[in-house]
Amino acid sequence: MREGFEAAGDEVLVCNEPIELPTAARVELVRKPWRALGVLLGLMRTWVRLARGARALPVPDAVVVGYLGHLDVLLARMLWPRTPIVLDHLVSLADTARDRSIGTAWVVGGLSMVDRLAVRTADVVVVDTDEHRAMVSARARAKVLVVPVGAPAVWQVQAEPSSDGSLRVVWFGLYTPLQGAPVIGKTMALLADVDIEWTMIGHGQDLEEAQHAAGAAARTTWVRWVDAADLPGIVATSEVCLGIFGTSDKARRVVPNKVFQGAAAGCAIVTSDTPPQRRALEDAAVFVPPGDADALAAALRALAADRSEVERLRKAARALADERFGSAQLVAPLRARLSDAIPASKLPALTPNAWLRHDVIIRTLDRLDDVRSVIEIGAGRGAMGARLATRYDYLGVEPDAESHAAAVEAVGARGVVLRGDASVIPSDRVADLVCAFEVLEHLADDRAALKEWRAHLRPGGRLLLSVPAHQRRFGAADRAVGHVRRYDPKALLATLHDAGFDDVELRYSGFPLGFVLERVRNALAARESRDEEKAATGDVSGRWHQPPASFGWLTRVGTAPFRVMQRPFERRGPGVGLIALARKPA
Repeated sequence: MREGFEAAGDEVLVCNEPIELPTAARVELVRKPWRALGVLLGLMRTWVRLARGARALPVPDAVVVGYLGHLDVLLARMLWPRTPIVLDHLVSLADTARDRSIGTAWVVGGLSMVDRLAVRTADVVVVDTDEHRAMVSARARAKVLVVPVGAPAVWQVQAEPSSDGSLRVVWFGLYTPLQGAPVIGKTMALLADVDIEWTMIGHGQDLEEAQHAAGAAARTTWVRWVDAADLPGIVATSEVCLGIFGTSDKARRVVPNKVFQGAAAGCAIVTSDTPPQRRALEDAAVFVPPGDADALAAALRALAADRSEVERLRKAARALADERFGSAQLVAPLRARLSDAIPASKLPALTPNAWLRHDVIIRTLDRLDDVRSVIEIGAGRGAMGARLATRYDYLGVEPDAESHAAAVEAVGARGVVLRGDASVIPSDRVADLVCAFEVLEHLADDRAALKEWRAHLRPGGRLLLSVPAHQRRFGAADRAVGHVRRYDPKALLATLHDAGFDDVELRYSGFPLGFVLERVRNALAARESRDEEKAATGDVSGRWHQPPASFGWLTRVGTAPFRVMQRPFERRGPGVGLIALARKPA
């Protein structure tokens, strides 16, 4: 990533304070979690030094927290609260613990909490495969970007293998279970009669098992350590670079760094047949079933007998690496995403009531896997639009001039906000989802409006709206902001069905805090109704008693416990708001 940013002309400032905790010590920590306190104290001391170094730097346009920065991303957020933060998540801590079969269930559960906290803290989360993206919670998935591991320029070595007739095969790694090194050891034993020169670089958990499986395999060099600067040259003098052959779930989700690096060094790649590796390498590699030493032996035996195929694979791998897996190519989508990223602290403020609705709305959206495009009716000042635009292809409409200007600024280049009502939406514009939050209750003919909105949904598309609940609660605040009505659940169901929607789901929001907020709003509206110039009506209701942007953090934090508290009451109530999800029949 650093190399790619610099190649694009960006200035990269590095602030690094090693915690001096090698991989083996981290594995031991998972086995003996009572040692975590000492590690945390060491982390705190490192953070102090890291914070001092960071404060000496100019304020950056973006911050990238490197791999295994699951805790460091918290410090980055504290140091730069208004700057986009990128977390190079790669893979989860909990998934790694499960793959290595270490740690008790509660330790793995604790690591899962760290994973979720890290993902939630970052504005952009980088993973290496679609399979790893799918493991992130649906709520956070919109911020996840798939960036292959790739290979830096140092791996583009121009070297030729020796021409002594032997097929030179190299493998390097940490001997973790997903890499399947014992499978390679068994393959060596099966190919004792073939003229192959093996080089195995590294040490770790499965080293002894791999050596035992290989037995007295001829012409095998076991190297425990090679300096990083020397490794590309050693790999480039080999003809074949082996990938991974483990059978764990994690092994089926990754594309290992050695595959990219071996390809960049001009080696023919032989690796396990998994979906992410197939997508990455296409026809520039030989694929064998995971964990199958016989199949791997057959593939290598065929390559040893057909050196022209080895040469074809070498050229194909290097060409693919040059075209797709160089630093500049890989960092391009990340740079594009950073131009669109909005730190949470820069999103428009929500009122306490809007935060209660938002909790129900966002969890509803998380269940809709087929939504790519959204039209929002009545965007207001863009508080929800700015959030929707970070997840979807967004178009909003807003009739009030002042609110429209604020919405345009809030959404920025991530979407489009038109001035007007639904009639200004292009007639051929259809979306997967139409949203209208606190809009329908303002309209005299709500059924006609719903039918108009329905025309902009694709067949099978969804309508998501929120309205104030229960006509009996109609009060001074409703009159002040121009409400025509509130909605009882049965009335809202009937209205949606009459407008041509089906599969309607209703949920409540606002218990118990919403009732307190409603009483306060009614009291304010009753007092202000004496001065008609202060009373808000119609189009300007979206800016009646809105919090300033600087109060966004206060309303978010202050409503957090109440957002959780309302969840058991979503389906049956009580509540002050209704959220409806409905479908346009296919």
